[in-house]
Order: sequence, then structure tokens, then C-alpha cells
Amino acid sequence: MQAVASLPVGEQWAFELELDGYRCIAVKHGNEIMLFSRHQKVLIRRFSGVVETFGSLKGDFVLDGESVALDPQGRPSFRLLQGATTTSIPIYFYAFDVLNENAQLLLDQPLSQRRAVLESLLAGAPEALRVSPLLRAAIGTDPRGAA
Repeated sequence: MQAVASLPVGEQWAFELELDGYRCIAVKHGNEIMLFSRHQKVLIRRFSGVVETFGSLKGDFVLDGESVALDPQGRPSFRLLQGATTTSIPIYFYAFDVLNENAQLLLDQPLSQRRAVLESLLAGAPEALRVSPLLRAAIGTDPRGAA
């Protein structure tokens, strides 16, 4: 990730919202579910509610995403997330990529195809599992609304 003064424009660009949570890799193989931080720490106890919801999904997969706590207004709050215990506040997993599905590596597939797989995988999933919103910039326009 790199800070820039202005966002690139054109329909080949897609943007994701900064959710201010913990970056996680979720792995489901059979009935075993693991959740790892980007530093490879196991987070299954920390976010046990999210881990349990992955059990409702069919198949095996590896998802890249972010565990997020939302404040009463529905805004991501890192402060709430840091203070959360396993049951103190609801935690959501916002998936932004699927890396593997049913032993098929998907990293060589275009993002649009991986997002379609991700949306299909999470269709009908419990509310705690969400697909991260993807914002597209229209050709020649700034996605922030500036001219």
C-alpha cells in the first residue's frame, strides 16, 4: 500500500474502502477453520464468532480479508476491535479476495473472476461474513467526486 496525492482514473482501476481492522487469512478445509493475522498469528480464539460462521459455508477455501468491529453508527472502529473480547461486540469479516477454492489455486485468475467466485461463495452467508465493497472509477473521473 502506498499513499498518493491523487487516485488514478479509468475503468481498469478498482478501489476498496479502508476498513481499519485486522488483516486476516481465513482457511477452511473440511470442518477445520483457521484464521491467521498477516504476521501468521492464529486468531481463532480472538475472533471465535467469525470463525464459527465460516463453518456454515460449503467447500474448502482460502480468503483474504479483514476482521472489523463496527460502532453503533455502522462505521469501522479499530479502537473497538482492539478492546473486543470473543463475545463483547460483534466482529465482521470483510472478504476482498479468494485465493483458493476447493483445492484450485485462483491467484492467476483476473480479479473480476476471483470476485465472482467470492460473491458466489458468500451468497447467503451469515451477516458476519461480507464481501468488501469494490469501488470502480469511471473513465476520466475521480472516484472521490472531484472534477
